[in-house]
Amino acid sequence: MRIRRILLIGTIGASLVGCGVPTASRPTPPLTVNITPAPTEDISGTKTAFALRTAPTEQPEGLYIIREGDTLESIALAFNTTVDEITMTNKISNANVIYIGQPLIIPSLISSTLPMTDVQDPTKDVTPTP
Repeated sequence: MRIRRILLIGTIGASLVGCGVPTASRPTPPLTVNITPAPTEDISGTKTAFALRTAPTEQPEGLYIIREGDTLESIALAFNTTVDEITMTNKISNANVIYIGQPLIIPSLISSTLPMTDVQDPTKDVTPTP
């Protein structure tokens, strides 16, 4: 019986060893987040590139859209040209018939306009005669 008692006490003691007082856990280190910034454009380069870019204009060079109250005479006077130049350039047969919203090419607004006499007829034979 004594042996039984010793075995029983040994068994109980062995089982209690694993159930000791918990030790304090080590503190968790704070979370560290490394943020890598995205590459950015050179601001001064962007500003220069933006200033030098070719942007479309509101209207093409030399184009005028007829508004209410316009006449070919008033348009010619405003753009330092003649009614004849406007009618020839735009192939207008009757200078008294124009309408609001009609686009007109104004010859004096186009910097590289060739005179109408310099335009060659593509149907003519341009080979020199011997």
